[in-house]
Amino acid sequence: MVTVVIPTYKRLDSLKRTLQSIEKQSLLPEKVLIVIAGISETEIAKVIQNFTLPIEVIISEPSVCKQRNIGIKKAVTRYILLCDDDIVLPENYIKTLITYYYSNPETRIVTGEELRLQPDMNWRPFTDKTSFLRLYYHYIFSLPVWDDLNYRKPTKSFLKKYILDIYKKKGNRITNAGWPLLTNRSSLVFKTSIYSLQAALIPKAFLQKNLFDENLEQYGIGDNYDVGLRINTNKYQTHVLTTIPYKHYKAPSNRLEPSQAYYYRTKTLYQCLKKLSGFSSKNIWYFRWSLFGNGIAFLIKGRFNYLKSNYKVFWNTLTS
Repeated sequence: MVTVVIPTYKRLDSLKRTLQSIEKQSLLPEKVLIVIAGISETEIAKVIQNFTLPIEVIISEPSVCKQRNIGIKKAVTRYILLCDDDIVLPENYIKTLITYYYSNPETRIVTGEELRLQPDMNWRPFTDKTSFLRLYYHYIFSLPVWDDLNYRKPTKSFLKKYILDIYKKKGNRITNAGWPLLTNRSSLVFKTSIYSLQAALIPKAFLQKNLFDENLEQYGIGDNYDVGLRINTNKYQTHVLTTIPYKHYKAPSNRLEPSQAYYYRTKTLYQCLKKLSGFSSKNIWYFRWSLFGNGIAFLIKGRFNYLKSNYKVFWNTLTS
């Protein structure tokens, strides 16, 4: 019924923790495909030797998108669980997602809610605390908002009510520039156009028709934009179950410097705007406008590495 596809690159300890959580599932997968890069067969054999899971190891060059595609093409089950190598799943994760599919057969992508370890050492969903001034700024420049605005305290300020009402009407969607808006996540299941695919369950048929773009850089930054926007349409969105959150340990090894990650994520979004039929030249102009807004913010804050990355993408929109 379910094949788990795990791409991994030099993260043996993290991978072991992920496999331990899969082995504890109340509904076990039929197959676990581990697509390895930068790891010898001897090293991976030591990691998996004590697991009773039906594991198959495939060797690949280091590229998250290529590694995932190898696993997707190899899978024969109806569903595929994409799983990164620094994820820990609760014991009833697979069973809960499968049950949700049976009750909601029109769903294309379903996932639990991502939890990250916060500075106070508690696991909570990631939110980017957004001031009212910043909400206006992001509205003007069609920039993303990743903050649950339902939890804002009641306010008598007309300006604050006005901007909150605007985002409430927009809901979870994408801006005209393609950036994600995730401002309502208070329900048991919320739906959104873009969300992480690092622990997502997707029917094999959709994934095999919408493979990951292997032209993306090695770390696959922004691949959730590409695949998510191709599988979902205006009618369909990713369903996120807040009742079954998973832990994302964000393993520090093999990660890009943040301003580099911003560059690749932004570049990937631009490529989506260019090639996907749901977007037009109007969206690209909005995207350039959003980059202009980001550039002003980076300059004011002295984030010059980000400013340089931002300029590179902006120039690319003018010359490509």
